[in-house]
Amino acid sequence: MRKKNTHRLADNRYRLSQDEIEIVLNHRVGATDFDEIPQWLVEMPDGNDEDEPLREIVGKTAILCDIHLGYHDISALQVAIRYLIKENVRNIVLNGDTIDAHKLSRWQKRADDIEFTMELKLARNFLDNLKVTFPKASIFFKIGNHENRLEDYILNNAAAFENILNWNDLLGLKAKNVELVPSNTLIDCHGTLIAHGHEVKVNGGKNPANSLLTKANTNICMGHLHRTHTAVEKVVGTNDYIRADVIGTLSKLQRRYAPYSQSNHGFAIIEDDGTMRNMRINDGKVVTI
Repeated sequence: MRKKNTHRLADNRYRLSQDEIEIVLNHRVGATDFDEIPQWLVEMPDGNDEDEPLREIVGKTAILCDIHLGYHDISALQVAIRYLIKENVRNIVLNGDTIDAHKLSRWQKRADDIEFTMELKLARNFLDNLKVTFPKASIFFKIGNHENRLEDYILNNAAAFENILNWNDLLGLKAKNVELVPSNTLIDCHGTLIAHGHEVKVNGGKNPANSLLTKANTNICMGHLHRTHTAVEKVVGTNDYIRADVIGTLSKLQRRYAPYSQSNHGFAIIEDDGTMRNMRINDGKVVTI
């Protein structure tokens, strides 16, 4: 006797009826449903826009990162400034953490830590002398995560001074003709984005520039990590390349919170044509990476 096809009978149990098929099709192709916006949604106001616009600059640009005045390395700073004098740069970007502001931080303080008032004096003097040394250069003071400590401290301890105490006034930036670049505003210089680094949140690791390139997917440079590292990648289907650079520091390489770090001294220059020169300082000599 021929055996019944029990498998086919079982399949029939799970077949959709014609009505069910029409429901599925209407759900898939019901584009007309999206043409009608409920009135309450039309009247609902848009949310706050927190995007920061790019600040575009042109011309040969020097990038000095992580000076941490008060904890700066005078030898490295001298090498960098002496080098830039010969380069005739049009712009100087102080790319975040120019001031350390340790006494405003949440970290443990010691009696011999540099006072914030002393850091302010050092910063004013540094900016004044930078203007004298580079009278034709435009200077940009980028807010880094250490400068952000001022706003955090005020909000946590003296909110009434929120709109009174600011970097423009404390350092006299406007009087010095130094432009302040806000914390989350990136600078576009000939197609390369300049970030301090806290904005893009890239961890150090072994290959920080590779991580930066993967995250940004465009030409970009940053400080923040106190290390010099470069990554280059070819754009698929073209003869173009994109590049990411992590720039070294001009501060002391050993600090109490990181006595055995892999930090190195360095700075960078972006040429008029957009070419990046990421430089490391070794024993008083400048080495291009």
